[in-house]
Amino acid sequence: MPWVLETMTPVFIGSGSDPATPLDFLVESNGTTLRFVPFEELVQELVQALDDPSPLLQWMERQTRPTLRDMLDQPWADPCRTAVSRFPPIPLFTTQSPSGISEVARFLRDGMQRPYIPGTTLKGALRTALLYDFLINSSNQNPNFLPNLLNQMSQEEGQARRRNRPFRAGEWFERQVFRGRERDTTGATWDILRAISVADSAPIRPQRFFVGEVRLVGSQRTLSVFAEALIPGCPIQVQPVRTPRDQTQALSMMQSRRHAWDEGWTDLLNGGWVVVARACYRWSQDLLEAEIDHWQWLARQPSGQSVASDVLSRLQELQKHNQEDRPLLRIGMHQGALSLTIGLAIRKHGGPNSEEYRRWARWVVRGNRPVSGQSPKTRKAIYFRGRWWPLGWVRISKVASEG
Repeated sequence: MPWVLETMTPVFIGSGSDPATPLDFLVESNGTTLRFVPFEELVQELVQALDDPSPLLQWMERQTRPTLRDMLDQPWADPCRTAVSRFPPIPLFTTQSPSGISEVARFLRDGMQRPYIPGTTLKGALRTALLYDFLINSSNQNPNFLPNLLNQMSQEEGQARRRNRPFRAGEWFERQVFRGRERDTTGATWDILRAISVADSAPIRPQRFFVGEVRLVGSQRTLSVFAEALIPGCPIQVQPVRTPRDQTQALSMMQSRRHAWDEGWTDLLNGGWVVVARACYRWSQDLLEAEIDHWQWLARQPSGQSVASDVLSRLQELQKHNQEDRPLLRIGMHQGALSLTIGLAIRKHGGPNSEEYRRWARWVVRGNRPVSGQSPKTRKAIYFRGRWWPLGWVRISKVASEG
């Protein structure tokens, strides 16, 4: 069944590629718009247009920090100035001088350079929501569930350390919940989330994007980052989002009873997206509550108060939009982190000052530094239309069936 993602706040999904440099974008003289211009494509056109390309080559050899603006100011760059107008202007929002922008992180694109939201991004968010839901359910049924799981994790980590092998706590938690011991015909371990299929979104129109300043709040370290992000209020259809009708293999795998809580997964397989939506609602509800608490704490710190005030009002508004049949999710880079989801479940079960939560937080920060109930302390916000916004919040809902 098709689902629609609606962006509730700006959304950024990184491409993993190097950010655009001043050779790849041009801030317009009005200071409020920016154009992304493929530099290599521009140079090819210029070389073809010039009878003698030596001025271009000499200019490139002289520059230590070349910029597209500087190249366009050269007398031989008339063909470039004409070509730049082909690329659409994108709104730019910043509290700094636009001339100081040195890099811009681009939104993910497909092979034809069209922005889109990959199915893996949405499925990753669904995965963390389901993980959270089952950790909470299991803890409600057995108060010793999470402490016992943490003890088991510590033993596994100790064994890995003695064998000089890497150990990733978040991935270990996932395996305990999602993996079965049986293997399919290909020899791969059966992961219960293979029962959910999520397609990539259709390409998204460039008019739905802007470039905004991203600020790190709660740290003495300054962060000067700009990102190309989706504007709030964009509906994006994702199709198909479904669970398979043939659940024989999954239900057969559940009969192995690897874990006492395996039976709960039959609810997912039988209930399909009703169970998924309920898990997303619970995860978002508790995450928003924790985020509001944290931003209230940040608002009391000496710096970042104006940013925190803006973000707080947005998060409180998001709480009103979270519904069990139309739940919110947080997607994009660093927005649905596995360690955050597990930490949220431990904190919800035992409280921010519980030994279990402090223990997990110490594991996440990888050191012996003191850990408080506010750990980790930093958050990111993006500047858009004169205000600061949280990143990555979307709402998912079903497409109404025809007829």
